[in-house]
Amino acid sequence: MSMSKNFLIFFPFAIFLCIFALFGCSKPGDNLVTSGIDAFKKKDYDAAITYLTDALESETNYSNELIYTLLANTYTQKHEWNTAISYHKKALELREDYSSYILLGALCHEAKRDEEAESAYKQAIALEPKRAEGYGSLGALYLKQEKIDEAIELLEKTISINPRLGIVHADLAVAYAKKGNAEKAEAALKEAEERKAENFDTFKARVDSILGKAPALNTVPEAK
Repeated sequence: MSMSKNFLIFFPFAIFLCIFALFGCSKPGDNLVTSGIDAFKKKDYDAAITYLTDALESETNYSNELIYTLLANTYTQKHEWNTAISYHKKALELREDYSSYILLGALCHEAKRDEEAESAYKQAIALEPKRAEGYGSLGALYLKQEKIDEAIELLEKTISINPRLGIVHADLAVAYAKKGNAEKAEAALKEAEERKAENFDTFKARVDSILGKAPALNTVPEAK
């Protein structure tokens, strides 16, 4: 799916705080992890990285998978995509997770590593074939790559699973427009508007331009 920069803010605090409460910080490294979480919440990302890296060398009740995920999310906030990717991959080697594969794919795309993004989305789909986000994310990637037929197939699959995803209707509108199907493009655009798709005006401008209803766009408008 098309994503704004907001997708990068992914941090399951509740999970970690529950673990904190369960174990009561009974091992030396636990304080390092909780200090890292506190630093992250304060947006002191360098301090968070120091605490969490030290925690990996300490005895702690937290799994390495969780610490790797914390580090990945911290480097994500610093827009250090490649380092974030490496930590997500370390976490996924220890335990597969659907949402982490989706985030890994998005990070790989940000880092212009689209082959790895495609692989991550496909792994998400294989892990949870009845969930919509993997299909939508891969469909959006194919749309950006001008693989329009493949994009439409995946985006339609996404909508069949979860029709409430406005951003997918918006992506479909662009894909239909690129195929010259104005009727379907307009219908999808209407659905996107009704479902309050983020950056709807950007999608509408693209569709109108592709269909010749507005001047041609020299560049694709960036999502805000």
